[in-house]
Amino acid sequence: MAATDESSPRELLRRLSLHRLLAFQDAVDAGSFAAASHHEPTRASLFSRQVTELERLLGVQLLDRRGGRCAPTAAGLRLRGVVAALAAGLAEVGEQGAAAKVALTLAAGDSVLQWLVLPRVAGVLAEQPRVQLSLVASSDPLEDVVSGKADFGLARARAAPAGVTHRVLGRLTYALFVPPRLARAELPLAERFASLPLVRVTGDAAAFDRLAARARSPITPALSCETFPQAARAVATGSYAAVLPAFAAVELGAGVAKAFALRASGEPERLALFTANRTVAGAADAPRPACFAALARALAEALGERA
Repeated sequence: MAATDESSPRELLRRLSLHRLLAFQDAVDAGSFAAASHHEPTRASLFSRQVTELERLLGVQLLDRRGGRCAPTAAGLRLRGVVAALAAGLAEVGEQGAAAKVALTLAAGDSVLQWLVLPRVAGVLAEQPRVQLSLVASSDPLEDVVSGKADFGLARARAAPAGVTHRVLGRLTYALFVPPRLARAELPLAERFASLPLVRVTGDAAAFDRLAARARSPITPALSCETFPQAARAVATGSYAAVLPAFAAVELGAGVAKAFALRASGEPERLALFTANRTVAGAADAPRPACFAALARALAEALGERA
């Protein structure tokens, strides 16, 4: 058979039918069109026609048909190898795609990352092998989600802006952490608070100030710092006490500090996981991967236990 004028590689690919290749492959592997079609006459006739069309397209005889059997010619054997390589290549691409990491970002305050996320995230990611999660310390995680800098944000629960949803994880509680050598006096909490060398966290002082308002005399902090982790390090020296989120206990165990729970006044604060209802962070044209929703659920379940 003479090749047609339309047999350039690009034109062949454009006109090539995978159904024809599969019919050819099945006929070669089964040894006949009847066997390849499981002895269904209609399908056997279809397979024979598809192989004939493939031979016409390529301009070469692929099968030697004799007595109901068919055997590949030299060109047919070569094409069989091409089809096998194509199938293997497609499978390899699919495997690489399935194994490719999906980069996602979680923004939160440094204390939330250190004391709430890091102790729990390994279990979450073990069930999400495709996810490569980056943790980013942020002063405004919700704004990072809104602006597209982060895929997830952990922040105090509040009304989410358009295009953002949130899952409430639980109450955000606080405790007064006191080193053992400073926790000897059996006093009411407000009086004990007033008698201690205290650290005030300037970046988030609301809980400290609420407790200070209950003291009988003005409170003058012995030390000021910007973040809760800094205050926790001060407590760990044994020289200071501080009001910290209750989950700081993962760092300040009983041997380091005693925690006195603080009752919330008014509506309790709640921590929430915020997510954007659009594409992944930093890729406005890329749709969210299938693992995005599963990761959001897993994070909410794991982090909600400690919120």
